[in-house]
Amino acid sequence: MLFLMFCSTIYAQNIQIFGKIISTDSIPVPNASITNDKTGAGTTSDKDGLFKFTVPMQKTTLSFSHVSYNEKKIILNETTLQDAKEQGVLYIDVVMEKRVRELVPVTITDSKVEIAWENPKQWILDYELVGEDELLLLLVEKNKTHLQLGNDKQKSISKIVVGNAYEELFKDCFETIHLLSTDSTCQVFLSNANLILAYQASRKDFDAFIFPSVINSDNYLYTKVLSRHNQLITYNKINKETKNSDIFVTNYQEEQSYFNASYVGTIVAKFVECNPHATPNSIAAFRFALVNSKDMAEFIGTFNMLGDVDATCVVHICSFYKNILEKPPYSMLAKINDSIFFFDHLNNKIQKFDIDGNHVSDKEISYHKAKGWAKEIIINKEHTRCFAKFVNDGITTLREINPNTGELMGEIVLKRHVFLSNIKVRGDYIYYLCRDYYKDNDKYFLWKQRMED
Repeated sequence: MLFLMFCSTIYAQNIQIFGKIISTDSIPVPNASITNDKTGAGTTSDKDGLFKFTVPMQKTTLSFSHVSYNEKKIILNETTLQDAKEQGVLYIDVVMEKRVRELVPVTITDSKVEIAWENPKQWILDYELVGEDELLLLLVEKNKTHLQLGNDKQKSISKIVVGNAYEELFKDCFETIHLLSTDSTCQVFLSNANLILAYQASRKDFDAFIFPSVINSDNYLYTKVLSRHNQLITYNKINKETKNSDIFVTNYQEEQSYFNASYVGTIVAKFVECNPHATPNSIAAFRFALVNSKDMAEFIGTFNMLGDVDATCVVHICSFYKNILEKPPYSMLAKINDSIFFFDHLNNKIQKFDIDGNHVSDKEISYHKAKGWAKEIIINKEHTRCFAKFVNDGITTLREINPNTGELMGEIVLKRHVFLSNIKVRGDYIYYLCRDYYKDNDKYFLWKQRMED
């Protein structure tokens, strides 16, 4: 009995472990799992990669795992624990390596593809990933538009009828989901497993105040502004306490030359083609008015200024403006882990900032010049990974971007379906909408595919 009491005393002694988990790029790893292999006890790291854990004073193996990193094990032997016993605490740093695929095609076979939501009577208009395994679906059933909440096991949680005018879902930077129509919006809430719509507003107000907000941090709100024919993209940083707004980043460096070289020359050439008798003065006046107008309304006003202009010319130039010139160059501000990245494809670089907007580094990029670049970057739901989208002959390929270096890390070829839309990533799954013949039904269905074994 004395022996058992002695052993019980020894094993009852514990030691507190404090640690920080970082990547090889010194980026904190949040939401990593820490497990005692012997007892099964565990915890997770916080947003700064910090954790604390209690282990017994005996040889212990700790496992560190994360969906985006290779698993790591650390053995705490008796000597290490005894050395830390005097202070009563052990400090450890854990460095995890990013889970990187080789730079060779990785084809997802049909065995990894499955329907994410199966109901042949429903036509899915849009969807959002919510929670750890839930799906919010905007769909049409029996000629009525519904909002339905379900999970990855295709179990329905809640369902309500909404107006048929609603045709889009939008998740803002505060993680609030909005239901959108052409004229109005409302917020979507879940209370006691019931879907609730509230705070209806006009689409005009939504586009002016909610849509431009792209990143929310503890101290700042980052917003997007388009100007100069949508070719000038500016992100502002708003101090939440003082309400002061400052320009954060912009693509201004090459905006003017890009606008002039790519678009103005083409529009002026079209003007001359439609008006063969145009004088040098009228051509110069047209060019000046176009370059210095700020939007479509001012641009159309140039025709009034020039007097009698061929109607066909007006139609062609306005069509060019609406379909090409109004589309902004693809630049994106995104939060990944605890950093902010500005993907400035116009100037061929990624700028990295900390969460408070302090500049960290610039890296050159070139992936956006590759064949099939679809001008789209997909950030996973966990905000830990980002993917560049490429489409060639209808086949979609996702290539993961290392935002700290600008390099691509392998590729995932999505071969089961063509012309995918609304791609989202959660965990190891890629979700997408695709119009497909499924069980003799030609509708938009929601599919999901595993990225890796």
